[in-house]
Amino acid sequence: MCDGANYRTAVYVNGKFCGAHEGGYTPFSIPIHRFLEFGAENLLAISVDNIPSPERCPGGEFGWWNYGGLYRSTSLVARNAIYLDDISSVTSIDGKMARIEVGFRIHSEGRQSSRLGVEVEVLDLSGGTLARKKLQAVRTRGRAMLELERPLLWSPEDPNLYRLSLTLSDNRGDVLDHEALRMGIRTVSIKNGELLLNGERLLIRGVNRHPEYPVTGHLEREKDLVRDLRLVKGLGANAMRCHYPYSPRTYELCDEMGILCLAEIPLYQWGRPEVKADSLKALQSAKKQLEEMIRYLRNHPSVFLWSVSNENMTIPRKNTPRYRRLAEMTVRGNVELIELARKLDPSRPVVEASNCWPEDPVLDHTDLCAVNLYIGASTPHVGTLGELSKRMHRKLEQLRKRHPSKPILVTEFGSWAIRGLMTEYFPGEIYQAALLKNYWESLLEEENFSGAFIWCFQDSDEHRRWEWDYELRVSYGLFD
Repeated sequence: MCDGANYRTAVYVNGKFCGAHEGGYTPFSIPIHRFLEFGAENLLAISVDNIPSPERCPGGEFGWWNYGGLYRSTSLVARNAIYLDDISSVTSIDGKMARIEVGFRIHSEGRQSSRLGVEVEVLDLSGGTLARKKLQAVRTRGRAMLELERPLLWSPEDPNLYRLSLTLSDNRGDVLDHEALRMGIRTVSIKNGELLLNGERLLIRGVNRHPEYPVTGHLEREKDLVRDLRLVKGLGANAMRCHYPYSPRTYELCDEMGILCLAEIPLYQWGRPEVKADSLKALQSAKKQLEEMIRYLRNHPSVFLWSVSNENMTIPRKNTPRYRRLAEMTVRGNVELIELARKLDPSRPVVEASNCWPEDPVLDHTDLCAVNLYIGASTPHVGTLGELSKRMHRKLEQLRKRHPSKPILVTEFGSWAIRGLMTEYFPGEIYQAALLKNYWESLLEEENFSGAFIWCFQDSDEHRRWEWDYELRVSYGLFD
C-alpha cells in the first residue's frame, strides 16, 4: 500500500515485475504475493520516476514543484484471501431521519466455496451501536440501507462524526475480515442558484493550499500539517482547495476540524502546447486518477465537490487549426470526466476550474460555475481598486446571462506581493491585503455567489525552475 508516489511507480520482487501505478497523489496497492518465495529471503525493489511529459497528468510544466519518489506513507499489508473492498457510504436526510446507504465488494483470490455474511453497523465514536444490518448469502457485492433517528449532522461549525463498521464472516461464523471507517451525515445540493449544505445556504470562505514545507517539501510531518490546518481555521476559513488530492491524514483532520475540501485531479492547463500539456493520452491517466480519487475520498464528509481540471484551454488562445483542435480536445475530455465523476458519485456536484470564462463551453455541463478570477493587470494603488471591482462585476454579469440558474464559485482570486514591502501601491503587502478585502466585499454583493478561495494560503517556491519568471517566488500567500 502507498498513500502517494510521484509519478510512475513500478514494483519488483526478486527481480520480477509485479505491477505499476501512474499518478502522483492517489493511494494505490500492487499485489506481490504471487512473486514471494515463502520461507526464504525476498528482495523488494520500487522504482519511481517523475519525468515531466505531455502524456502524463499533469503534463510537462505545472504550477507547483515536481517532487518525486515515495513522499507519502508506504507499507506492506498482509490480508486474508477473502476480504472487503470498495466500501462506500452515501447519506440522505428526511426530516428527523437519516438514511445511510452502504455499498461494498468482496474480493476473493480464486473461487469462493460458499456465500458469506456481512454485518454492517453505525456506531458512535465511543463504540455504541446505533444501527445494524446483517446480510446473508453475499457472493461478490452487497448493499445495506440503515436508518438513524435524530442524527447529529456534519458541518464546518459542528463536525459530528460516526463510525461505520463492516464485518465479513464465513458460513461457520468465523471472521474473515473487518473494516472500520469514520463518516459524517450531511448532504450537498444545489437549488435555486444556491449551494446548500444540509439544506441550508453554504458560503465558502476558502484558501488554496499546497502541502509544501521549507525543510521536507511534499513530505508531511504531523506537527506541520496540524499547524497549517489550525492557521486555516484561525483565518475564519471553512474550506481548502488544491490542484491535486491531499494526503489521507489531511482529510481525516479536515473531517475532525470541520474544513470543507474541494478535491481536484491534476489535469492542469491541459491543451496548451506552450506548457507541454497538449497530448490526448493525458486524458486516460486523468480518468484513472479521477476514479482513484473518488473511491479514495467519497466517504469523507469534508469532501463536498469534485473538480476535474484547472485552467484547461477550452477556448483557443490562437486562431489556428492546431489551437482550435486542441481546444475541442480539452472540451470533449472535460465533459467525459464530468460524466465519469457523476457516474461514480452522484451525491456531490462536479466542476472544472475555468480561466476561459464566460464563454467556456464546459460550464454548460458543470453543476456550478467555478472560475478563477484574475481581471487583467492589477491597478497601481489602493485608491484605484474600485476599477477592478467594476471589471469583475461586468464579467460576472456576462457569466450569469449564460448560466442564470447556476451558483458561482470563485476557485481563485488574489495578487502577489513582495515580502516586507509595506506600501499601498502594487506589489506591496498593504496593497495585497486591500485587494483581497476589496474583492471579497464586492463578491458578497454579486448574485448567485456561493463563495471563493483565496490564492493562496502560503508562499511557495514553485517557480524556482523558471529563470524568466518575474515573480521569482510565488508570493501570493497570506502567510510566508
